[in-house]
Amino acid sequence: MTDTNIYPPAVDRAVQILDYMAQNHEPQTIKNLSSTLGIPNASLFRIVKCLTDHNYLRLESEQPDRYVLGYKLYCLAQTAYDSSPLGRIASLHMKKLADLTQQAVQLCVLQNGTIITIEQALPSNTPITIIAKLGEKIPLNLSASGKILFSLLPEAKQLSLIPVVEKSLKKNTAKSIGEIEPLMEEIKATRKRGYGTDIECYAAGIGCIAVPLFDYTSQPVAALNLTGPIDRYTDSGSADTLLSQLVFSCQKISAALGYPLTGDHYYQTLREK
Repeated sequence: MTDTNIYPPAVDRAVQILDYMAQNHEPQTIKNLSSTLGIPNASLFRIVKCLTDHNYLRLESEQPDRYVLGYKLYCLAQTAYDSSPLGRIASLHMKKLADLTQQAVQLCVLQNGTIITIEQALPSNTPITIIAKLGEKIPLNLSASGKILFSLLPEAKQLSLIPVVEKSLKKNTAKSIGEIEPLMEEIKATRKRGYGTDIECYAAGIGCIAVPLFDYTSQPVAALNLTGPIDRYTDSGSADTLLSQLVFSCQKISAALGYPLTGDHYYQTLREK
């Protein structure tokens, strides 16, 4: 029995529908969902009706034959965020860091070989247009946070996820690493360096650095990254300053999560770079 057929079919299909619509922001018709997801029209109609009746989906007011995500999901997302000590603790420091650096700050987690942004803070006095889509899945090769978090996984876990990572690779720019072998070399270098970088991999003209966050078990649970115009990340002096400010915030957040800083050299090593 495979992993995909141990679940109730209707539940599995409902999750597929919600996942697909979360990643594709255009309103969707029953026909398009059926053909894209391979779910028979009749079954899909019943599942969509159930999700709509419970406010997980809703009909688009200007296109009454098309569906979009419902408001119930916003409530669930807010509840999940409010119940997470990581989100609550990190948000206290992210806004300060955004104002200090004048960069966008994102909190990211690694999930099944891809990176997901779960929180974001923007500086108050600088017009920053680098806004992440919360919940969007980003391939590792395009993400500074993804590279550092993947680099800290045990080797056996990395190997098990390589097929998933390889399948998700995208080339957004000429500087995106599009093959698994050079990406794994970059991930090895990232682990040795202690922080992740994105130098115009996700978008031309945009740079990013990321540092991991640790919890009370000393395990990496997320990464915090700074994102902004590329010149701040290619100038060594500016990049060093940003890294120092990011490390300081990550150290504070990890300490609040119970990470035992005494005797630990991870952040100390980064401060010395």
